[in-house]
This record gives sequence, C-alpha cells and structure tokens, in this order.
Amino acid sequence: MCIRDRNRTALIITQRASTCETADKVVVMDKGRIIAVGKHSDLLKSSIEYRNLIESQALKMNGGGEL
Repeated sequence: MCIRDRNRTALIITQRASTCETADKVVVMDKGRIIAVGKHSDLLKSSIEYRNLIESQALKMNGGGEL
C-alpha cells in the first residue's frame, strides 16, 4: 500500500514483513502488548522479536534455506 498524501494516516495491520519495510512507524505486538516501536531498519537492530519475524518469513520465501 502506498500513500502519498502526508496529511493522512493509515493504520495497516499485517503479518507480511514486506509491508512493514516502507512504513514510517512499525508497532510490534506480542500477545496483545506493544513490545517495540520504530522504523523497519531500527527495529532490525533493536528488536529480537521483529528480526526473528523478518528472518522467518525470508526463510519461507527462500524455501527454508539460509538467508
């Protein structure tokens, strides 16, 4: 989803990691609780849970092989 109008806010709920890569802010939740907030690139460095999600989806897309 691409939103060009900066005067609007879109709330997108997704489990697809690729959707998060271009978001201004990503909120990571676990069991209904917010556990991390930030940009995709920052969360890759700071959130183990977010990084695990991204890596697990990459493995599935690559047929279970190495990243």
